[in-house]
Amino acid sequence: MFRREYKRAWLAVLRLTLPATSLKKALYHLPQNVLKCVAQPLRFSDFFIQAYSDHGSGIIGILALDGLFLLITEYGLEYRNFYSQLYKLVSTRVMYAKYRTRFYSLMTKCLVLNAMLPAHLVAAFIKRLCRCALSGPPSSVLFVLALVSNLLKKHPECNCLIQRKEGTEMEDSFVADEDDPVKCRALQSSLWELIIFEKHYYPAVATLAKSIGRVEEDNTPLYNVEEFTNHTYASLFDQEKKKKSKTALTFTKPSSLFTDDDIFFDTMHARND
Repeated sequence: MFRREYKRAWLAVLRLTLPATSLKKALYHLPQNVLKCVAQPLRFSDFFIQAYSDHGSGIIGILALDGLFLLITEYGLEYRNFYSQLYKLVSTRVMYAKYRTRFYSLMTKCLVLNAMLPAHLVAAFIKRLCRCALSGPPSSVLFVLALVSNLLKKHPECNCLIQRKEGTEMEDSFVADEDDPVKCRALQSSLWELIIFEKHYYPAVATLAKSIGRVEEDNTPLYNVEEFTNHTYASLFDQEKKKKSKTALTFTKPSSLFTDDDIFFDTMHARND
């Protein structure tokens, strides 16, 4: 009786035209605090699907997919476009969003735990993640590289992305602006983005990028991606401060502002005279 009335009350509220702030709160609250407590949770599927279709490129879409994922995996909701919708949400913008940790966790579950995903779909996510991470913060780059490493180990058929012939130039066939993972032609592309990450200013990013695709990496366990989801600039900075490293210094006290081979040395010497 209580569960039925609780469901009716929530459905009545969700039929109202909610402002964006209230809609976010509802989407954040519903999956864990309502759907698991009411009878017939699938009655909420239309609300989640509609929330995504109206706000598919922002945080509201991310929160809506959280509820959809729960309805699909635990309550049998059939939603064919789930991975296409998830693909649309992958952007540089989401890597700076307040709820990025929740999105990262959801995306990891969807991609890593499902071993039946076709190669072209996995390749599409790998390419889009790496392309967006080029403009993302180092904390998000670490997450992306760890997830990409896990996906390549789980789906070795995608290793062709990093096993292209060296010394030959090729045009990137990946269509970055295409929101359909089937049409983006990711599997015909290559992960040239890894070369960029290998030269990243943050050493941990460069080290992780260099390890991806190596033969010895195939036998190593999967990364615990959850360890990378909560990183921020502050946490990475604190990690670096705790490291104790000795740096060799060779220092000679300069005799003047410019060295002997500097073009301004003669000018400065003449003024002193």
